[in-house]
Amino acid sequence: MTTILQTRGASLTSLNMTNCNNISDITFLQIASHCNTYNLKKLEFSCLNTITPEGYRHLATEPLQCITSLNLDQMEHLDSDSLAGLLSKFSGHLRLLSITECNVPPTLQLQKAIAACHLLEDFTLDGGHGHTNAPARILNELARHNPRLQEVTVRCRDAIPNEYIVQLITGCKDIRVIDLLDQVEYDRKLRRTYPHIELR
Repeated sequence: MTTILQTRGASLTSLNMTNCNNISDITFLQIASHCNTYNLKKLEFSCLNTITPEGYRHLATEPLQCITSLNLDQMEHLDSDSLAGLLSKFSGHLRLLSITECNVPPTLQLQKAIAACHLLEDFTLDGGHGHTNAPARILNELARHNPRLQEVTVRCRDAIPNEYIVQLITGCKDIRVIDLLDQVEYDRKLRRTYPHIELR
């Protein structure tokens, strides 16, 4: 991987390292150091259990500012501070963000970092982890700050009141799909009022 990054990093437009568990935190530093700030747009880092918060700090402190797609599903050691740091770095261009099965508590800092990604169009989050009101609060932040949002998928432990769904629909004029993974019973009136929205 080191050789590839050193020889081809500058020309890479996307990087998929899903299930590459022979890497370390230094690999993230090499990605940030060798990949071109303006060329690299898409990062897929799913299922990496060897990366620690130090690796995420490496990625967040180097000048990769044009990332439009970030997938961090099933990243075992991802924490709220590390994720908030990455989002703060990538917020200017990020359009797709997926964070599932990471056991990342949706802290207030993280909620604000997600909301700061104003160009976000596709958002997926595992919003469980015992934080009862967190998914609803995140939907509220999205409705207020992410007007370009088109598709939202949130896994929630507890039911989200329909008022938060309405806030999301009215705040995000381009919203097409809201998927709460069959854990919320949508009001019939809600479906009748917004027939153009796919409520899953």
